[in-house]
Amino acid sequence: MIMTEKWNQFVYDLCDAQQRDVDEDEYHRLIETQFQLLGWAKYRGEICHKPNIPIGNNKFIQPDILIKRDGEELFVIEVKRPVHSISKREIQQLESYMRQRKIKFGVYIGEHIELFYDKPESTEAVSVLRIPLELNNKFGEQFVELFGKDYYSSDSLTKFCEKRISEMQQELKKIEAQEYLVANGKAIVADKLKQYLRNDYKDSFSEEDIEDILFGLTFSVLPKTVLKDVPQPLASPIRDKSLSAISINVNKKPASKPAKYSLNGSPFLAANRFVFEVVKAYVGQHPGMTFSELERIFNPQLQGSSGVIRSLEYLKLKNYKGSRFFDDASFILRSSDGVEFAVCTQWSYHNTPNFVAHAKKLGFSVETT
Repeated sequence: MIMTEKWNQFVYDLCDAQQRDVDEDEYHRLIETQFQLLGWAKYRGEICHKPNIPIGNNKFIQPDILIKRDGEELFVIEVKRPVHSISKREIQQLESYMRQRKIKFGVYIGEHIELFYDKPESTEAVSVLRIPLELNNKFGEQFVELFGKDYYSSDSLTKFCEKRISEMQQELKKIEAQEYLVANGKAIVADKLKQYLRNDYKDSFSEEDIEDILFGLTFSVLPKTVLKDVPQPLASPIRDKSLSAISINVNKKPASKPAKYSLNGSPFLAANRFVFEVVKAYVGQHPGMTFSELERIFNPQLQGSSGVIRSLEYLKLKNYKGSRFFDDASFILRSSDGVEFAVCTQWSYHNTPNFVAHAKKLGFSVETT
């Protein structure tokens, strides 16, 4: 109850400021006041308002708020209006303050509160906690405990961030498993039913009989639970992880052998190598595109569970191993903003036709065997 009261006291005026749509300067002053409620003091030099911090010869950076204790820089705060929507540029600005000063923790406060952690050896600061401006929020209670002066510990905050990253990785695995079942449920169900008919009916049915029995059957996949919301890395929008009923129709016989594809008159390639060549060609044609722009062009839903392209940082975060992506050095691609990424290898007769149609919309000539 103590932390609930502290959080409610901390966030109440922020909620009011959001309703009144105050300007950034007023919001900034209010946030400094709220951190004094957590024990930090301006007169001791612990709350530093827009400090000029030297970074080399005649250069300075000026974070909105810098929190210090006994001269040690602990965390930086980026402030925006309470009706603002966070952007990638603002995240990068906060990250630059953190890295210039070798500070592991950064806090964004605008339309919500978000904690960023500069994980060692990570290419970007990771968003580990996103808290709405509302009373009685359990993550808010954790926030005031972690960032209150009386309780503040860099080691405790590091452990919390590492734990959150582990939780996010687990949630992503659960999401991936659900998405995989949705994308590939048809083949999985059909295969299991075929095994059942072969084993339990022994020689009663030929393969053609089995295909006829399965033809036209419809099943519904209903997730038993809805996965809980967790903030995602790099301030990506929080995804809605609920899944509605998915209808699976076992009514199409797969081709007897995998199709192959020719890109702009090239030799015929297997589906996964064809997809790679399309992405590689598109990147070559549009050298100025950022990774975010490329990800919009090659929407993850074209593939299903794994996505068409993923950054190497994303693959590392999800602990991908094996052959799901072309991740050998010779296959790694790079966007205009320096993001290295890989192309998915998981393509079958379920998802390749959609990608082929998309490739044609992008102007590529495609032939199929």
